[in-house]
Amino acid sequence: MPDLCDLLTRFLAAHAHADVFEAAVDSTFVDGDVQPMLLVTAFALRAGDDVAAARTRAGARDDGLWYDVLDTVCELPLEMPLHAFYPAWPDGLDAGDRRLLAQLRAAATSTDGFASARKLFVFRHAGGWPIRDVVADAPL
Repeated sequence: MPDLCDLLTRFLAAHAHADVFEAAVDSTFVDGDVQPMLLVTAFALRAGDDVAAARTRAGARDDGLWYDVLDTVCELPLEMPLHAFYPAWPDGLDAGDRRLLAQLRAAATSTDGFASARKLFVFRHAGGWPIRDVVADAPL
């Protein structure tokens, strides 16, 4: 099974033309059990908007406003289980989030030109707030 950091690094590099990347933890049913899954999406900013506008929209804590400035470029539904991050799903979210954020940050910082291109990589739970800046490890 491929390493999560490696998969993310390849996804970020393959979609270098995107402006914003979002990693969202959601859940799905597998064999009658609720399991965590990860959806990573690459977005382009809509004409006339910039990363600052996306940050402002995220601060409003409104999904509609957040996605108003973004156009989907590509989605990467990862089929790999997240049990290593969330062994007692949905309990232990904070510890799991810290472990997952470390992998996301490693992918972003190891992708050539990611930081210098002023890309935004965010993390959240589907429909949850706040959205976190992966590289800065802080809420938007």
